[in-house]
Amino acid sequence: MFQLLKMKDKYLLIAGVVFLLIFVLSISGCLNSEEKENKTTENATDANNTIISEKDVKITKSVRVGFENLTPTGKVQINVGDVYVYHVWDNSLNAILAKKASSSPEICDMAEADVSVYVDEIKRINKSDYYIVRFEEAEAPYVCYSKDGAHFTKTENTLIYKKQVIGINKDNISNYIYIPTKDAQKPKTESNKTYSNVIRKLNPVTSLFFFSDWITCLDEKRKFIIDEVKERNGKKEGYYVELTVVESEKVNGFDCFKVEQIYEGYSETYNQKNRYFFYIDKNRRIIVKMENYLNAQGGYIPMEKIELKEIRKTK
Repeated sequence: MFQLLKMKDKYLLIAGVVFLLIFVLSISGCLNSEEKENKTTENATDANNTIISEKDVKITKSVRVGFENLTPTGKVQINVGDVYVYHVWDNSLNAILAKKASSSPEICDMAEADVSVYVDEIKRINKSDYYIVRFEEAEAPYVCYSKDGAHFTKTENTLIYKKQVIGINKDNISNYIYIPTKDAQKPKTESNKTYSNVIRKLNPVTSLFFFSDWITCLDEKRKFIIDEVKERNGKKEGYYVELTVVESEKVNGFDCFKVEQIYEGYSETYNQKNRYFFYIDKNRRIIVKMENYLNAQGGYIPMEKIELKEIRKTK
């Protein structure tokens, strides 16, 4: 299984996360379309937080619909001492194999884990106040099964979601910074159990705490569309995002906007299409559930689901 996860496959996973974050950041601030077209980005970061120069990027197409006359309809509410406990279901390995139309005889169970997120303190950084938010490392074991002739082999594996710490600007909730941690990568699994394969991944719930201001501007009829094409060093790349509030729904006691997002990203080396559902609490304006489906085999394959189990206070 993991021999199939070569660099191209890892980039597929990273690309989905990166372009999701690009979309979140691209509409932060509830800017109208004219203001946003005049706004340029000097630098961006990839999934490893490496700075990528944007000075040589030329935008050849930029269409934005739904950003006119936006006004806040709510406010993001997080508090020091809050602990958010999310349950994660990860089916990305099987989804990637399906996208590749692989004939591999191997299939894996869905990996599952609880991930805890702590709002530790408010800290003064560069003359601004930041919520210091800590995403604890989590271990998600799963079993893979392979067949060789009449023989079946079972292997025990795990995904390790890496610990991360970020700062969220208290007065501008859509601004954030990464904070280095000494124990961001531990040499062993949490349980110190021996697995056949161990993969370390970006923490899956980190993106749920990138609070773009579009979250504060939602209403029952809101719809956003972004269609953008760029040329980077003479090579074309682009993405299309369509985000629609489809209905209201209760999730674990939270009264939520149900938001559907269709994402398509492409370049000369890859093409990807995802379908997301976000369930956003109308009161706190936090994401309490996210579903991610990867387009493969003529349909959408479940790739990942994250659900908020509870909000509690530190003892």
